[in-house]
Amino acid sequence: MTAAAGPAAAAKAAAISFLKDRMSETGMTQTELAQKADCERSHISEMLSGRVERFSLDRINRVLAVFGASIQVSYRLISDNRQNALTARASARRTG
Repeated sequence: MTAAAGPAAAAKAAAISFLKDRMSETGMTQTELAQKADCERSHISEMLSGRVERFSLDRINRVLAVFGASIQVSYRLISDNRQNALTARASARRTG
């Protein structure tokens, strides 16, 4: 597992929960969401089933953008005299 895998996986899971909630609230179908996000309905189905490993953050962000949301990732190099570590943080964030 890479440094970003844990936070990215958690952010993807939060994104799927967000999508399910917004779709339920708006009555939007998978087909409608796929059309608005310019992707295949089968991809939306896979995402909503929790199979998000094969989808990049960019692809998930394209779908989230339909509802004014995105996943944002930031990296920070932490260094001291003993070790260097790369940390990553990812979060699902609503924009606008």
